[in-house]
Amino acid sequence: MLLVRRLSQTETNVAIVFYSGALASLASGTALPFVWQTPLWSDLPWLIAIGLVGGVAHLVLTQAFRLAPASTVTPFEYSGMIWAVLFGWLFWREVPDGAFYAGAVLVIGCGFYILRRETLHALRPADRLPGESAD
Repeated sequence: MLLVRRLSQTETNVAIVFYSGALASLASGTALPFVWQTPLWSDLPWLIAIGLVGGVAHLVLTQAFRLAPASTVTPFEYSGMIWAVLFGWLFWREVPDGAFYAGAVLVIGCGFYILRRETLHALRPADRLPGESAD
């Protein structure tokens, strides 16, 4: 979140989304030989929809971090976990287990800790170097 905010000062939204998508593809591609399953042709419309919606969502989120403080945008980003649980239950009747809740608490807790630390640091102008902005 904070990296996107800093990158938005020098890069376009499209560049940020492209590079983060390329990096994620390379990282997740390492598992490809072990887990690949050829999709059915009937899955193609769903895959296209997922790609389009995900791409637009990433662009919009990048723009949100460009325009607003991370402390304002972060709660909306974490709501994605709620949507994932809801859609998982609605479409596949999946119920999250204890590992999900433990991971969610860890991820959200760490995110809020970092956000709080960065917000407090931004409020202390004496700690900043000359010419360094509060963003």
